[in-house]
Amino acid sequence: MLTGNSKIWMLDSAGKTQWQKDLAVTVRACDDIDNSDTQTIIASSDNIFYAIHADDGKIRWQNDMFKCISSTPVIIDLDNNGRKEIVCASSITFQSPNEY
Repeated sequence: MLTGNSKIWMLDSAGKTQWQKDLAVTVRACDDIDNSDTQTIIASSDNIFYAIHADDGKIRWQNDMFKCISSTPVIIDLDNNGRKEIVCASSITFQSPNEY
């Protein structure tokens, strides 16, 4: 997998392009998040997380984090229900009404 010039590419083991998508992202993680035996790429750009299907490059979902994503996500089944959750830190600041 490569990113650059506002694009993301998936390459096979021989280096041949499998798919290419016009999306300026930073790849953060890759895992089988739904037990489908298919990897999902977790990427981010401009405070938005994208779940990108590794086989075909289709965006499965996206979520606006509203603030700067400040950590690499952890993909884990937190509640042991058989479904993985994606956890990350986001910088959220609050200002006291008394601060100038």
